[in-house]
Amino acid sequence: METLQPSLRVPNESMGILDPVVYFQKTLACETLQLVSPTQVVPCSFWIGLTSVGTGSPQNLLVHSSYSELLERAAKEGVAETGSFMVVDSSIQPPRSFYFLMQSPSETASSIQEKTRLVMEIVAAWKPQKIGFYLAESLLPLESQFQFLSQLFTALGQERQDRSYYYLREAEADYTRTLNLLLSVKEEVTVRGGDSFLVLH
Repeated sequence: METLQPSLRVPNESMGILDPVVYFQKTLACETLQLVSPTQVVPCSFWIGLTSVGTGSPQNLLVHSSYSELLERAAKEGVAETGSFMVVDSSIQPPRSFYFLMQSPSETASSIQEKTRLVMEIVAAWKPQKIGFYLAESLLPLESQFQFLSQLFTALGQERQDRSYYYLREAEADYTRTLNLLLSVKEEVTVRGGDSFLVLH
Protein backbone atom coordinates (compact mmCIF):
# COMPACT_ATOMS: atom_id res chain seq x y z
CA MET A 1 0.00 0.00 0.00
CA GLU A 2 1.57 3.28 -1.07
CA THR A 3 -0.77 5.82 0.44
CA LEU A 4 -1.87 6.34 3.99
CA GLN A 5 -5.25 4.62 4.25
CA PRO A 6 -6.17 4.47 7.94
CA SER A 7 -9.28 2.43 8.61
CA LEU A 8 -9.39 2.82 12.39
CA ARG A 9 -10.58 5.76 14.43
CA VAL A 10 -8.21 6.98 17.10
CA PRO A 11 -9.54 7.49 20.65
CA ASN A 12 -9.25 10.88 22.26
CA GLU A 13 -10.10 11.70 25.89
CA SER A 14 -11.83 15.01 25.26
CA MET A 15 -13.65 14.24 22.01
CA GLY A 16 -14.36 10.53 22.29
CA ILE A 17 -12.89 9.62 18.91
CA LEU A 18 -10.98 11.43 16.19
CA ASP A 19 -10.75 10.92 12.49
CA PRO A 20 -7.27 9.43 11.76
CA VAL A 21 -6.35 12.27 9.40
CA VAL A 22 -7.06 14.81 12.14
CA TYR A 23 -5.05 12.67 14.54
CA PHE A 24 -1.99 12.68 12.31
CA GLN A 25 -2.26 16.37 11.49
CA LYS A 26 -3.02 17.79 14.93
CA THR A 27 -2.20 15.29 17.65
CA LEU A 28 1.25 14.27 16.46
CA ALA A 29 3.61 17.25 16.56
CA CYS A 30 6.03 15.47 14.28
CA GLU A 31 7.45 15.88 10.81
CA THR A 32 6.52 13.33 8.17
CA LEU A 33 8.43 11.72 5.31
CA GLN A 34 6.12 10.08 2.80
CA LEU A 35 7.19 7.59 0.15
CA VAL A 36 5.32 8.34 -3.07
CA SER A 37 5.20 6.75 -6.52
CA PRO A 38 5.56 8.61 -9.85
CA THR A 39 1.82 8.35 -10.48
CA GLN A 40 0.80 9.97 -7.21
CA VAL A 41 -0.13 13.63 -7.01
CA VAL A 42 1.17 15.28 -3.85
CA PRO A 43 0.72 18.86 -2.62
CA CYS A 44 4.40 19.77 -2.93
CA SER A 45 5.78 22.52 -5.14
CA PHE A 46 9.42 22.51 -3.96
CA TRP A 47 11.55 19.60 -5.17
CA ILE A 48 15.21 18.67 -4.85
CA GLY A 49 16.65 16.40 -7.52
CA LEU A 50 19.90 15.23 -9.08
CA THR A 51 21.33 15.83 -12.50
CA SER A 52 24.64 15.53 -14.31
CA VAL A 53 26.45 17.40 -17.07
CA GLY A 54 24.62 16.88 -20.36
CA THR A 55 23.27 18.80 -23.32
CA GLY A 56 19.77 19.67 -22.13
CA SER A 57 18.59 23.14 -21.23
CA PRO A 58 17.32 23.76 -17.69
CA GLN A 59 14.37 25.78 -18.99
CA ASN A 60 13.38 22.98 -21.38
CA LEU A 61 12.66 20.81 -18.36
CA LEU A 62 9.57 22.92 -17.71
CA VAL A 63 7.79 21.50 -20.76
CA HIS A 64 6.86 18.56 -18.54
CA SER A 65 3.62 19.15 -16.68
CA SER A 66 4.35 16.21 -14.36
CA TYR A 67 6.90 16.88 -11.63
CA SER A 68 7.96 13.21 -11.75
CA GLU A 69 8.66 13.36 -15.51
CA LEU A 70 10.62 16.59 -15.10
CA LEU A 71 12.79 15.17 -12.31
CA GLU A 72 13.32 11.90 -14.17
CA ARG A 73 14.37 13.65 -17.37
CA ALA A 74 16.90 15.82 -15.54
CA ALA A 75 18.39 12.73 -13.89
CA LYS A 76 18.60 10.65 -17.07
CA GLU A 77 19.61 13.23 -19.68
CA GLY A 78 21.60 15.80 -17.74
CA VAL A 79 21.81 19.52 -18.44
CA ALA A 80 24.34 21.97 -19.82
CA GLU A 81 25.33 23.33 -16.41
CA THR A 82 28.42 22.92 -14.27
CA GLY A 83 26.93 23.56 -10.85
CA SER A 84 23.73 23.26 -8.87
CA PHE A 85 20.84 25.42 -10.07
CA MET A 86 17.19 26.31 -9.49
CA VAL A 87 14.39 26.18 -12.06
CA VAL A 88 11.10 27.93 -11.28
CA ASP A 89 7.84 27.49 -13.17
CA SER A 90 5.72 30.56 -12.42
CA SER A 91 3.13 29.77 -15.09
CA ILE A 92 1.05 27.98 -12.47
CA GLN A 93 0.03 28.80 -8.91
CA PRO A 94 1.65 28.11 -6.61
CA PRO A 95 4.87 28.23 -8.67
CA ARG A 96 6.82 24.99 -8.96
CA SER A 97 10.46 25.15 -7.85
CA PHE A 98 13.10 22.55 -8.63
CA TYR A 99 16.58 22.68 -7.14
CA PHE A 100 19.07 20.39 -8.88
CA LEU A 101 22.28 19.15 -7.32
CA MET A 102 24.99 18.44 -9.85
CA GLN A 103 26.18 14.87 -9.42
CA SER A 104 29.84 14.01 -9.89
CA PRO A 105 30.99 10.61 -11.23
CA SER A 106 32.26 9.50 -7.81
CA GLU A 107 30.73 10.20 -4.40
CA THR A 108 32.87 11.00 -1.37
CA ALA A 109 32.17 11.98 2.23
CA SER A 110 33.11 15.58 1.43
CA SER A 111 30.81 15.73 -1.62
CA ILE A 112 27.92 14.41 0.48
CA GLN A 113 28.65 17.10 3.08
CA GLU A 114 28.67 19.69 0.28
CA LYS A 115 25.27 18.49 -0.94
CA THR A 116 23.91 18.82 2.59
CA ARG A 117 25.32 22.35 2.87
CA LEU A 118 23.80 23.42 -0.46
CA VAL A 119 20.36 22.07 0.42
CA MET A 120 20.41 23.73 3.84
CA GLU A 121 21.31 27.05 2.20
CA ILE A 122 18.50 26.83 -0.35
CA VAL A 123 15.99 25.79 2.32
CA ALA A 124 17.04 28.75 4.48
CA ALA A 125 16.62 31.10 1.52
CA TRP A 126 13.28 29.79 0.20
CA LYS A 127 11.73 28.55 3.47
CA PRO A 128 9.50 25.83 1.94
CA GLN A 129 7.07 24.06 4.26
CA LYS A 130 6.93 21.01 2.00
CA ILE A 131 9.99 19.50 0.36
CA GLY A 132 10.18 16.64 -2.12
CA PHE A 133 13.23 14.56 -3.06
CA TYR A 134 14.02 12.60 -6.19
CA LEU A 135 17.41 10.92 -5.83
CA ALA A 136 17.93 8.68 -8.82
CA GLU A 137 19.83 5.57 -7.81
CA SER A 138 21.75 5.65 -11.10
CA LEU A 139 23.32 8.93 -9.95
CA LEU A 140 23.41 8.38 -6.18
CA PRO A 141 23.53 4.76 -4.96
CA LEU A 142 21.41 3.80 -1.96
CA GLU A 143 24.36 3.75 0.42
CA SER A 144 25.25 7.32 -0.53
CA GLN A 145 21.57 8.30 -0.34
CA PHE A 146 21.52 6.94 3.19
CA GLN A 147 24.53 9.06 4.18
CA PHE A 148 23.15 12.18 2.50
CA LEU A 149 19.61 11.90 3.87
CA SER A 150 20.84 11.05 7.36
CA GLN A 151 23.06 14.14 7.44
CA LEU A 152 20.37 16.32 5.88
CA PHE A 153 17.50 15.29 8.17
CA THR A 154 19.72 15.64 11.22
CA ALA A 155 20.51 19.21 10.12
CA LEU A 156 16.89 19.99 9.21
CA GLY A 157 15.72 18.74 12.60
CA GLN A 158 17.90 21.33 14.33
CA GLU A 159 15.77 24.08 12.79
CA ARG A 160 12.80 23.07 14.95
CA GLN A 161 10.30 23.64 12.15
CA ASP A 162 7.52 21.21 11.30
CA ARG A 163 7.63 20.32 7.62
CA SER A 164 6.26 17.64 5.35
CA TYR A 165 8.73 15.73 3.20
CA TYR A 166 8.19 13.49 0.19
CA TYR A 167 10.52 10.91 -1.31
CA LEU A 168 9.62 10.16 -4.92
CA ARG A 169 10.77 6.66 -5.80
CA GLU A 170 11.87 5.72 -9.27
CA ALA A 171 9.28 3.79 -11.29
CA GLU A 172 11.59 0.80 -11.66
CA ALA A 173 12.92 0.90 -8.09
CA ASP A 174 12.13 -1.92 -5.68
CA TYR A 175 9.47 -0.65 -3.29
CA THR A 176 10.66 -2.60 -0.25
CA ARG A 177 14.29 -1.52 -0.67
CA THR A 178 13.26 2.10 -0.96
CA LEU A 179 11.03 1.91 2.11
CA ASN A 180 13.83 0.22 4.06
CA LEU A 181 16.13 3.08 3.06
CA LEU A 182 13.79 5.65 4.57
CA LEU A 183 13.26 3.62 7.73
CA SER A 184 17.03 3.25 8.11
CA VAL A 185 17.45 7.01 7.71
CA LYS A 186 14.85 7.59 10.42
CA GLU A 187 16.69 5.23 12.77
CA GLU A 188 20.06 6.82 12.04
CA VAL A 189 18.74 10.35 12.62
CA THR A 190 17.37 9.22 15.98
CA VAL A 191 20.73 7.65 16.91
CA ARG A 192 22.43 10.93 16.04
CA GLY A 193 20.14 12.73 18.45
CA GLY A 194 17.96 14.33 15.79
CA ASP A 195 14.20 14.77 15.93
CA SER A 196 12.16 11.72 15.05
CA PHE A 197 9.73 11.78 12.13
CA LEU A 198 7.00 9.56 10.77
CA VAL A 199 7.63 7.52 7.63
CA LEU A 200 4.37 7.22 5.69
CA HIS A 201 3.82 4.90 2.75
